[in-house]
Parts: sequence; structure tokens; C-alpha cells
Amino acid sequence: WGYEISAGYQNRDHDLKYGVQVNFYDARNKILDLGGTADILDINPVMVGQSRWTWYGYKATGLYTSDDDVKNSPVYKPQNKAGDIKYQDQNGDGKITPDDRVLLGDADPHMMFGVSGNFSYKQFDLNFLFQGVLRNKTYLTGYAVSPFNYGGSFTQDLMDSWTPDNTDARYPLMRQDLSVNYEFSDWWLFDSKYMRLKNLQLGYTVPQQELQRFKIGQIRIYAMLENVFTIKSGAFPKSFDPEIDNWQLGVNFPQMKTYTLGLNLKF
Repeated sequence: WGYEISAGYQNRDHDLKYGVQVNFYDARNKILDLGGTADILDINPVMVGQSRWTWYGYKATGLYTSDDDVKNSPVYKPQNKAGDIKYQDQNGDGKITPDDRVLLGDADPHMMFGVSGNFSYKQFDLNFLFQGVLRNKTYLTGYAVSPFNYGGSFTQDLMDSWTPDNTDARYPLMRQDLSVNYEFSDWWLFDSKYMRLKNLQLGYTVPQQELQRFKIGQIRIYAMLENVFTIKSGAFPKSFDPEIDNWQLGVNFPQMKTYTLGLNLKF
């Protein structure tokens, strides 16, 4: 099920003409029956009563603060040490196993919106489009979160990795052992809500009386900006675009910022 709400207003009665259009929409889904088949528990599980696209994994509680913290926490991996991700022991058996995985939220974006507007006054016109998502979780993996591994490079965000002098880090201890810290958990789910100015165009149309002697029908000069302004969650990595597809390895192509000057001629 889903919904879409759209509202707009247009004024054409005065020298200043303007219009605004707002759209707000969302969609949900739920698995009702698997025909007797057991639930499939994976990163994106297939479970009766849940959305087809949801997250399922370990719940992170933070980073180990010291080797003593490792010893006093539920047993996970023998190579764990200070700076590694610590997970919640959901069933209280004193160890971290696949049985401790839980639902971690919806993998689909929700509460999407768009706002467009147009204004004109005498020879000037202005048009814009904002769009965004108010609720989304994006999973980053691979190059995006593990520096120098998979032949990858090092992003600016990874400078905030755990060290003895940076214990409040967003990223865990840097390690070559990829069997540690990269189990699927909500530690790697990033809040990717955003609002972006997709398009802004300002134009000027030369008065018709100025063009008659040149036998020109119309001249319009304009400047256009695309993707030049984005507000995103402070928790989302600076090196990545919140519009990227989910399950990102860090090889995304960001939205290009475009600056255009143009001239329209009609004869």
C-alpha cells in the first residue's frame, strides 16, 4: 500500500506571476504468506509479517574501549581487541552467534517529497525544484568502510577511525583482517535522509519591441544550476552521496554539480 499527496497553487493575475507545487509520497509492503516455506534469514530476510526489503543483522552497542572490555563482554571472535565493534548478546547466552541477529529497520526509502516553483516578473523568470527523502537507511560496505582493502583507497571519513587517542570514533580499528568488524550490523547502516536543490534556473527575455528590427522572434538568456546544494544527515559520510543506491561498495558516481549559461533564439 502507499499514498501520494499533491497540492499546488498558481497565480496569474498580477505582474508577479507565481506557482508552487508540493508532492509527498510513500509506499509500504508486507509479506503475508510463504506457502508453508520457512523464513529465510539473511541480510535482507524473507519473513512473514515483514517488508520484503528490510535489514537483519547484529545490533552494535559501540566499540570495545579496552582489552579488558573485550574479556568482560560476550565472546565473539578470539582476535577481537580494543577498537573493534561490540555486538549485543540478544539471547543472553554469553556469546555472539547468528542467533543474536535481529531486525534492523526498513531497507526502502520512505517519506519522499518534491517541491517545485515558478515565478515571473516582467521579463524575468525563475524556476526551481527541490527533492528529498525524510527516512532512509543506506548500507555501506567494501571500499566505503574498509581502507586499502579490495584494492580500494582511503576516504576522508575514515580518518575518524578508532585509535587509543580517538576512542569516540565513528569507524572501528583499521585492520587487514576482514573477518572482524564487517559482519552485517546496524553499525554500517547510515541515516541517508536528505534534501537537494535539483534545479534552479533564472532567465531574462529581451522585450519584443527590441527585437523587431532584427527579425528575431525571441531571445532568452538564462543561467541554470543543478545539484549545487544538498542538506543531508550529519551522520552520513561526507565522501558519499545520499542518493546512491543501497548496499554500496563505495564505487558510486555522485550527482554532478552543473553550472550552465544559455541563450535561446527563436526566429
